[in-house]
Amino acid sequence: MPYSPVRKRYIAFKLLSDTFIYYNDLSQSIRIEILKLHGDFGVSKAGFKLIEYDGKTGFGIVKCNHLALEQTRLSLLSLKNVRDIPVIPQVLHVSGTIKSLRQKMKETMALST
Repeated sequence: MPYSPVRKRYIAFKLLSDTFIYYNDLSQSIRIEILKLHGDFGVSKAGFKLIEYDGKTGFGIVKCNHLALEQTRLSLLSLKNVRDIPVIPQVLHVSGTIKSLRQKMKETMALST
């Protein structure tokens, strides 16, 4: 049986919150949300990892398997609380590479200012 490498997708998002949210708390909350919505198989299939997150601005990047992109996106958008802190997540961009994702984010930031 031939081996096919797992392609990755990177999701840029922003969390709207009144309070500072820590990286580890957010990572754990997203993982729990994937588990609630898709079960153990969904967590392993997603290959989820929080690549970076800035608690001050609320911007972050999540990595996932390309086959589980919609599951990861849905789990991210259905996140309502992180450690009992209400949040509103927004998915900004999706890309196959971090480099192009960051470029899209710079363009978006330049247009918004």
